[in-house]
Amino acid sequence: MSRPELLPVSSRVSNNPTSTLRRQYSAAVYPLICCATVLLCLAIARPFANSAFNDDWAYSYVALRFEQTGRLHYSGWGSPMILFQTIWGAAWIHVFGFSFNVLRVATVPFSLGFVTLVYALERKLGLEPSVAVFGAIAVGTSPLFLPLAASFMTEPYGCFFSTLCLYAAIATAQTPNRLHARCWLWVLALSGILGGSNRQVIWAVPLALIPYLWWLRHSDRRFTLHAATAGVSCIASAAFLLAHLSQPYAPLQLSRAQLFDVAIDNGAIACALLANLILSGLLAALPAFVCFTPFWKRLGILRLSQYSIICATLMAFLVGLFGTRYGLAPFLGNMLTPHGLLNPGEDAVGNRPVILPIGVRIGITWFLLISVAAAIRITRSQRFCLERLPLTVVAVFSASYIPFLLPGAIVGLVFDRYMLPLLPALMIVGLLLVRSASCTVPVSAWLCVLVLAGYSTATTHDYFSYLRARVLAARTLECRGIPRREISAGVEYDGWTQLRLAGTIKPVLYNDDRPGRSTDSFWFWKKAVAVTPRYVISYCAPADVPAASITTVSIETWLPPRRWAVVAVRRADVGSVLRR
Repeated sequence: MSRPELLPVSSRVSNNPTSTLRRQYSAAVYPLICCATVLLCLAIARPFANSAFNDDWAYSYVALRFEQTGRLHYSGWGSPMILFQTIWGAAWIHVFGFSFNVLRVATVPFSLGFVTLVYALERKLGLEPSVAVFGAIAVGTSPLFLPLAASFMTEPYGCFFSTLCLYAAIATAQTPNRLHARCWLWVLALSGILGGSNRQVIWAVPLALIPYLWWLRHSDRRFTLHAATAGVSCIASAAFLLAHLSQPYAPLQLSRAQLFDVAIDNGAIACALLANLILSGLLAALPAFVCFTPFWKRLGILRLSQYSIICATLMAFLVGLFGTRYGLAPFLGNMLTPHGLLNPGEDAVGNRPVILPIGVRIGITWFLLISVAAAIRITRSQRFCLERLPLTVVAVFSASYIPFLLPGAIVGLVFDRYMLPLLPALMIVGLLLVRSASCTVPVSAWLCVLVLAGYSTATTHDYFSYLRARVLAARTLECRGIPRREISAGVEYDGWTQLRLAGTIKPVLYNDDRPGRSTDSFWFWKKAVAVTPRYVISYCAPADVPAASITTVSIETWLPPRRWAVVAVRRADVGSVLRR
């Protein structure tokens, strides 16, 4: 059978025992370096608190109830099925007891597995170990991923299984051994089934890749039979689980007529959100494009000046189209915002300081645009030929994922972290272009990774400092005899209170009130109806601590302005705090 071959891992094979030993040593050490780097960043950031993080209070509750009752008790918050994650978390709870930190530690192996798979995938595509280490560290310490690496959110699990699907697909297409091809095909199918049972969109990956792999190897009758069986298995498992464990999803709660009207009304907004999502992904993959900076001199001063003007014009267009909130880096928001993790008003009442001023955001946006433009121009000017097969597999993988983001975009429910499953693909394509242009990883690219890793570590540290301060302020009120249900301390605290009291919460639907600042209320109170706050934990600047503050917790942050405060006030006084 005629089939295109992937790029070889190495152009030379040495029979020298010393050289072989060195390769074996490198094969073991390089992945450990990648994992150790991520662990080091997590150890420095200390993403631990006696509280949930972002939305994982809802997933933690399902795991806790499953361990207690042996049954799934969905709370109504979030659309992921979280079957695999629930079983895994319940096993840890059974052994170590329940705490949010136990579930965070339970997630870390999958985060490290994801980083290891990124390294292995890059090596599978022929990248040198030093380049593969660079790519894996860039992904693992990315500001999009690191804050989630030690959380009970679905992203670490989804990234692990989706990347395993991609690796298995590449291995299936690459191996000349027919038995190995069938084995890797089943790894693809099973990882897709497990990943889809946790986050349904992962099912799309094997359902798109299996037909393509069959087309590549259709002359192998046994492979055809296995491909058909694997495809049917994926479809059957998806249908069964969707029939029994489907979760509310905002776009699917609308009738066909409503969905059509919303699509017409919000079509332009949905396209804008997807554009912002792609820009967020390119920003996370920036280190790959920085690899080309030593070759900018090939373009000449005149061409670079032209590109600079074009990128400045494009940036002005983005600002005019999306405004400064979405038209400048970090573009979409959630893990990457001008305030660190989450936009103000999403996590708690009150404001947090701006750590990325408008001037810095303009500089980052311009540098991103010119880096991408220069990288494209440099690679186009080189005489190189990329193998179609690896890029086609990556393209099929990406094409299977992106369409499922559109329904959420139509109703305005898209976040930058949704780009994480595609981040390895973006990094791989960028690094393959680097190799094809005869580039190596320069110091500037490593500095870019260092800056982004430092930023993601600092923002994670600072957010958890805020989170611990909110919990401490709330516990202070509880120690004074105030019932927990009468205290509002942010989305994580209130969400857990709601589930402990009622077991369910009002789901997110289309046209709900969006998170934002208010003079007298918190958007989450309409969801957590069992919380009837008489006391509210709020952020404020140290100089603006009100006289009405019952308790004040000072916060030391790593990023400017270095000092902030959390205050506990009566609900009637919230408006005066927010207006300061």
